[in-house]
Amino acid sequence: MGGEADALVVIERNEDETAEWIAVARPIELFATGTLQPPESTTEPLPPLPDGIEEILGYVARMAAAYSSGLKWNREDLLEADMMNRPERWTSVTVELVRLKCRELGMPPKDVDTISEHIERRKDRRCFNVRSSYRNFLFR
Repeated sequence: MGGEADALVVIERNEDETAEWIAVARPIELFATGTLQPPESTTEPLPPLPDGIEEILGYVARMAAAYSSGLKWNREDLLEADMMNRPERWTSVTVELVRLKCRELGMPPKDVDTISEHIERRKDRRCFNVRSSYRNFLFR
């Protein structure tokens, strides 16, 4: 590696995803006439999530941060098992609020998407394929 990039190019997949990426990454915008620094963050702190969900997401974020590749399959299984075994815990949170909390916790976009997809599956009452060793797991 050792080289320096003169620019980073983002190719839009769609407007919503690009806007989310810009909000999260807060890139320095490069123009022929100069650079534009990202504005100072003025976001309000998120409300606490109910029923231990904030602590669960914090735990998952810490575990994922310990690996260069992010969230591991066994942490996903723990999360899915809790969603499967304690559906009432997860009914009151929205996918968007969980996405925001995951980003606030510093999770990379791939992990935020993975957890959001699990929340969507729970909301849609779809099944989870949890390995037998984790099937009865519950976060306390």
